[in-house]
Amino acid sequence: MFRAAGERRGEGMALLSLADCERSTGGFDAALDHCRAATAVFTGISDTWTIAWAGCSTGAVLNAVGRHADALAHYRSALGVFRDFGDHDSESVALTGIGEAYTGLGDPDQARSHLNAALDILVSVDDPRTGEVEALLARVP
Repeated sequence: MFRAAGERRGEGMALLSLADCERSTGGFDAALDHCRAATAVFTGISDTWTIAWAGCSTGAVLNAVGRHADALAHYRSALGVFRDFGDHDSESVALTGIGEAYTGLGDPDQARSHLNAALDILVSVDDPRTGEVEALLARVP
């Protein structure tokens, strides 16, 4: 529908939704393909924020398949964009992903630092995702 209507941003966001669905069911290759396609769409319309958001989706898939260093690169890039935009909610998503990547890389100090930074943001706005981040922190060795 978005393609037919020429609504490129909507098309890209739909692709990211498909990527999330594929990731949740273990379709990691398909999820990465959707992330790449979404990133191409967002790059084509020069939408910096959505390119960063696609980086978070890509990072989530990469973390899920154990490619933590690759995930870290995507999340770091996204984090800078979200900070430039003053988007604290999305910043917390990137920080959480970075924390997960560092956990996977066996760097508990960096994992805790980033997860605690995400938690600080979420607690400051009484976000219900605080429990998820607290659970991630509890699993850091």
